[in-house]
Amino acid sequence: MLSLNAEYGGVDPAALAAALGAGGTGSGSAHGVNGVDVLVLVEADEDLITALREEGVLDRLPYRTATIPDEPQGGKAGGAVILSAHPLRSEGVLPRFAAYRHFDQPVAVVEHPDLGAVRVVGIHPVPPIGEDFVPSWDDTLRGLDRWQAAHADLPLILAGDFNASHAHPQFRALADGFTPTASAAGPFPGPTWPVGSWLPPFTAIDHVLLRGLVPIAYERLDLAGTDHRGILTTVAGERVTGGTL
Repeated sequence: MLSLNAEYGGVDPAALAAALGAGGTGSGSAHGVNGVDVLVLVEADEDLITALREEGVLDRLPYRTATIPDEPQGGKAGGAVILSAHPLRSEGVLPRFAAYRHFDQPVAVVEHPDLGAVRVVGIHPVPPIGEDFVPSWDDTLRGLDRWQAAHADLPLILAGDFNASHAHPQFRALADGFTPTASAAGPFPGPTWPVGSWLPPFTAIDHVLLRGLVPIAYERLDLAGTDHRGILTTVAGERVTGGTL
């Protein structure tokens, strides 16, 4: 799967399609594009989805969560979508945990042919910047922790821009009981933000967390048009079944 903050929908769609292997020289298969079954995009909009369709991405990832509103919760940064190579059942968006500022965070159950039903959530709390945003960020991470504890019926993937690293106790509490896919890259997987700035990337705030699944591979991708690195990862069932996502 691939998880990416598209930075206000500005990621270069051709670069993203190339990373997925879609289009002219890419290798498609029954398992999405280049083996990617699920694409999670935060800070996305329908213009980006249209551009990805023109690049051939949606030919391989035809199933999706709901249309992103023209004015999503929290402004332009609040749009998010889950795209899948396999049928999915949308479960709407996460509850609003924060009183002040909130981004939509889609939830879907993907019916994978080998792994079975897997619940996927596109994660994006507001950034912890300023007196108004910090309480909303804190409320969202704590609320998400309560939500995941109440949804233990299926394997669970939390993927996106958490706006938090392992330096934050709120993130550590949430991640407890999950396996980060970054663990497949060893003890020092590297930062994911910011990219393309005068300041080099120095922190990992983009994550894919697994419960009931195990990471097989992990890679960070630099894509034009976004200040976040994408997370390309392969996961499998906890018992060896041959199924991967």
